[in-house]
Amino acid sequence: MCRILARIFAVLALGAGVGCLVWGIMSAALGEPVRTPLVFGVPISNSSEVMGAGAGLIAAGVTTLILSLVGGRRKGDRDKGPGCC
Repeated sequence: MCRILARIFAVLALGAGVGCLVWGIMSAALGEPVRTPLVFGVPISNSSEVMGAGAGLIAAGVTTLILSLVGGRRKGDRDKGPGCC
């Protein structure tokens, strides 16, 4: 169950990280100020702050995904085939 939750968190963190990177890059390229939605509650004023947050989310997502995939099955799980009782 923990591995499933970790993988769900990893996917969400990767998606949010890519979204933040695109948001920061586009606001920097267009020269527009960053307008943070009120939902976040954190005042972000520069596009570099958004890109840094996006990079951090991507790093957290990749690390969580790798750690959720590390480790094998238990020894008893390997003995049973897919069709066993």
